[in-house]
Amino acid sequence: MPATPRRSQLRIAHSSTFAVQSAFGTELANAAIDKVFSLSDDEPKFEIVTRDDQIKDCTGQYIVDEIVQARKCRLSFGIEAEASVIAGLLGWFFGVVSANDRLMLGPTVFQPPATTFIYGHNDGTQPLKLKDMVAEAITISGRVNDRIRATVSFVGHGNPVATTAYTFPDCATITPIYLKDGAFSVNSVDYLPDTREFEFSFSNNLLSEEDPFTLASVDIQRLERADERDYSLKWTVFGKPGDALHLAAVNKTKYPFSFRIGPITNGVTISAVSAILKQNGGPKHDGEARRSALDLLLLPIRIAADANTPVKGVRNV
Repeated sequence: MPATPRRSQLRIAHSSTFAVQSAFGTELANAAIDKVFSLSDDEPKFEIVTRDDQIKDCTGQYIVDEIVQARKCRLSFGIEAEASVIAGLLGWFFGVVSANDRLMLGPTVFQPPATTFIYGHNDGTQPLKLKDMVAEAITISGRVNDRIRATVSFVGHGNPVATTAYTFPDCATITPIYLKDGAFSVNSVDYLPDTREFEFSFSNNLLSEEDPFTLASVDIQRLERADERDYSLKWTVFGKPGDALHLAAVNKTKYPFSFRIGPITNGVTISAVSAILKQNGGPKHDGEARRSALDLLLLPIRIAADANTPVKGVRNV
């Protein structure tokens, strides 16, 4: 009986330049998929999701067949974050890469870019090639004295095939980044020393149930975003009821924010020209000393005259 591969042998390979496919159905060449993600301890989830028509006999009591009407691949996993990787991911998730800027797709563009992964175990067997993979949701989080991590999910073509003559590249040891390595300001005030925790989330809310499928195929032909995307920054900061920050949140004051992940010369900055500061639950106490803290939410808003809103990423080089 052949040995069953271990979790430590699992690999998810991607393009080191975060390349995108030239078109739906046109997968990247194997040679372009030349780097593996540094996976976190979270268990990656890979599944082929099908919508089936179950056929029963004339009595209605026995199943005689099940016919696939639609299928898709869903892949979600956590990574040990590096600033360069986060910048590349934001290009896939936001949809537009312009030099060092990562910008959201405009209001008339609905198809985010698709890319290709290779998924499998580094055990000498043929891994699966996953094409037409479109970015669904990303969460980037960090806490004081802890590493910054990211979790991502993608949806793509539901009939992956084994790829031949592919060897996974060696994994590289990352340089962890921590909350203290970055910078965080709200309304141009430096709040990094008092910040306890953050979580930035973005979702394209992909239309993946019915819209991608045509009568010509059980596989996706497109994978467009919803009209409304979700994006916000959760923020836990030292503070107390009645202070200026708490009152600003109670009154839903609009402030710009800028959050840099990693150092100045090798980081990525997520920012909003204007965001609604609001409460994200009531005041609490946090940390070893149980100091007074506020759970807040920054909700970026669109400024009609600014093409870079509501939220923007910048690769700092």
